[in-house]
Amino acid sequence: NAESHVLITGANRGLGLEMVRQLVEGPCTAQEIFAGCCSPEGPRSKALKDLVEKYPDIITVVPLVLTPTALKCLQRLQVGDKGLNVLVNNAGVLAHREMQDTSDNNMLCAFTTNVIGPVSVTKEYLPYLCVAARSSGEPAISCCKATCSNSTLVSKHIVQNMFLKLRLSDIGSASVSQAGLNMLTVCAALELKKDVVLCTAPMEAKQSVEGLLKVMSSLNEQHHGGFFDYAGNTVPW
Repeated sequence: NAESHVLITGANRGLGLEMVRQLVEGPCTAQEIFAGCCSPEGPRSKALKDLVEKYPDIITVVPLVLTPTALKCLQRLQVGDKGLNVLVNNAGVLAHREMQDTSDNNMLCAFTTNVIGPVSVTKEYLPYLCVAARSSGEPAISCCKATCSNSTLVSKHIVQNMFLKLRLSDIGSASVSQAGLNMLTVCAALELKKDVVLCTAPMEAKQSVEGLLKVMSSLNEQHHGGFFDYAGNTVPW
């Protein structure tokens, strides 16, 4: 809703950037958006910087750093006493290599960014999510309280039915790591239910994000731990 505080990782390009754009210009708005990215001053972040210049009172850039073992945020969020309502773990890497050409370092990079990264970011900002969940006044789990959403970068379902015209074998490290992210979402849903923090895993810019935001705004306790596409359909896993 319009009073929400939202943190989106991987917000300088693609899905993350479009989500930031629609949260300031579309029907689903937020009070403050924390846009996380690894190179906020780099050329790949120009579109995000343009949005920040246009909406300086709404968008705050949060620098991220990819270490050998985790994805870390370099600053604390200033969210007051209402906490963080939505965390979107969107940052990810996608290497175009067949399995026989994928090195150990490629696999480690994919797992560090796509699986360990969301763990690190979620752990770091879980206290903020819990504050939002407790202060919302809502009686049950819902998007109005606190939501942790893991965005699957690529999966067999997307490759076969969506926009990516790639062979699944060409993106093996990403696909394998995203399966790990799916299981992480299930585990997080079980663990965080007691904290009344909603966990979901949407997937796959403009039409997809429009759908994702509509789906996310309608989430409730029945969606906890589930996997949903941009149209709100349940994705089997």
